[in-house]
Amino acid sequence: SLQFSPMPVVMTGEALWRLSAPGPAPSALTAVASAVAYVYAVYVLVAFLIFLSPNAPWQKAVEGAKTLDAQNPAWVNAPIHVRAGIDVALFALWATVHSTLARPLVKKTLLLGAWNRPVFVAQGAGLLHFLIAQWVPLTYVLWDVPKAWHTTLWCAFVGGAIITLTASFALDHFALFGLSDGFGVDINRLVGLKESEKDRDDASPALSSRWHYTLVAHPMMSGFLISFWCVPCLTLGHFLFSSLATVYILTATSLLEEPDLRRELGPAYEHYLRSVPSFCPFAPPRR
Repeated sequence: SLQFSPMPVVMTGEALWRLSAPGPAPSALTAVASAVAYVYAVYVLVAFLIFLSPNAPWQKAVEGAKTLDAQNPAWVNAPIHVRAGIDVALFALWATVHSTLARPLVKKTLLLGAWNRPVFVAQGAGLLHFLIAQWVPLTYVLWDVPKAWHTTLWCAFVGGAIITLTASFALDHFALFGLSDGFGVDINRLVGLKESEKDRDDASPALSSRWHYTLVAHPMMSGFLISFWCVPCLTLGHFLFSSLATVYILTATSLLEEPDLRRELGPAYEHYLRSVPSFCPFAPPRR
């Protein structure tokens, strides 16, 4: 069986499930499960980017893939308030389960150990996949910018996705997506991406800030926000999704994630939050 050595937790603006969570140790089964969950999550995230980008240049290569403006035959004749209500319920389901399972008390109660992060990744991807499949379009167009701006906005959309992806490596991509948990190995260190000692905070060794995290506290969320809104044509359904996601990001980070990290990391994390903006590198830091 795989030998498990707890790896140092790398914390910046976003919470990770702990490898030290009580419960089963890593094994061949958790390794396989984490790998399957990772592949599935990557598939769903690609589907999510396609979902968010109807009429994008790459849609011809993925013809038939579901977008948020694609018809849902089951609700095509439903009143607008019913369709909007279904979409809000779908998002609320994902957000509620996602935030609940991320809380430290829940993690300690579930006693999943090495299953913690793989289970979290799998359920998050599964519910997002369900949202994509069941989303009901609201196709009234709120804005449609001149064609000369389309390329610029789609480049910004892709740029947001790249920011989110690369920020996951600045944090710890392999722990974030459950592979380090499942295999019981510090994969980040094995591939040479472990943070250096200069990236660590002297007062709180568990706190590390590097790359994107020297600019903003929540760079992964910054990338998502860019992709949510940088589209040439914004329909009512797209506006609804982007608004729900934006409100969720702003409230979940400030009311749930940051308080958890303050309790865990102490004054060092509070100092970090006051030294960088939350989402936009051009905004002033908090006071």
